Amino acid sequence: MPFRHRYSKFLTSLVMIVAIMGSALQAPVAAESTDPYSYFTWRDYRIAYRIEGSGPALLLVHSVDLGGSSAEWDKVIPLFAQHFTVYSFDFPGFGKSERSEMVYTSDLLRDLLRDFVVGVVRQKAILMANGLGCAYAARIAADVPDAVSHLILISPQGLVRMGHPPGPVGHIFYQLFRLPGLSRMIQKLAVSRDALRMRYRDQFANDLDLEAYLDLSRLWLKQRESKAAVVAILSGQLNENLKRPLKRMKVPILLMIGDAGPGEHRLIRRIKKVNPATRARVIHHSRRWPQFTQPEAFYDEVTQFLGIYGTEEDKEVLSEISSPL
Repeated sequence: MPFRHRYSKFLTSLVMIVAIMGSALQAPVAAESTDPYSYFTWRDYRIAYRIEGSGPALLLVHSVDLGGSSAEWDKVIPLFAQHFTVYSFDFPGFGKSERSEMVYTSDLLRDLLRDFVVGVVRQKAILMANGLGCAYAARIAADVPDAVSHLILISPQGLVRMGHPPGPVGHIFYQLFRLPGLSRMIQKLAVSRDALRMRYRDQFANDLDLEAYLDLSRLWLKQRESKAAVVAILSGQLNENLKRPLKRMKVPILLMIGDAGPGEHRLIRRIKKVNPATRARVIHHSRRWPQFTQPEAFYDEVTQFLGIYGTEEDKEVLSEISSPL
């Protein structure tokens, strides 16, 4: 075969190989496009968030505890997206947001929530929060009253437990826990499946929901980059007070709890003592995570509180809930 023909055949084969390699290299880009999260940079941190549905703004604030992330809203987002533009995000150090050796504080999380409301949502919103996230949401509702139309608190923390800064002893433990070798060891112990199961066993109505939540939370908790956030949670650095902002609250408030026992009824009395206008609803067979274990019943109670049932008249009500900031 003449050299010219052999050279031409070689070039053709080379082009085909490059084309195949190029298509193979592009495959991960297509897979990445299926990620339901978007990302933005805030103070040099990469923050994950989602926006779904259309209508007035509903902002979901996840719990600030081991395993907390916006994934805890996955079962109710499709329901609320029928009527609302649903916003959810992950705090720094949680879920799909950036996790690093940064110093995590309650001020950091509070500032992000405020900036997210003002800079991303940019209209008056219904704030729905879970666990200690309720204290952060209440603080924003009290500090920026024009940004919030309603406040929905789910099994809130920060009224007594986790409602005070850690104090000098807590800061000492925090500095000790941050030592490289020790922080990694504490992380491994704290986020093992058995340790998390013990931490959350009284908060879910059945083992199936508990195990599903552990699967979600351990996706990010067990990663080495999460150790600084884990240490901050365990040492109380992210504690936030719910009582003080709740006293100043002027917007309608709904308290949502499960039927875990007498402790929940004490919580209702304490919340109502701080803010007597608070309405309370108990979701049976759900314990402390009604949005996760009984999503349909949870959705029904919230929409009744907001006066939304899907009729034309209700759409007019919806249009009046939110207004631009």
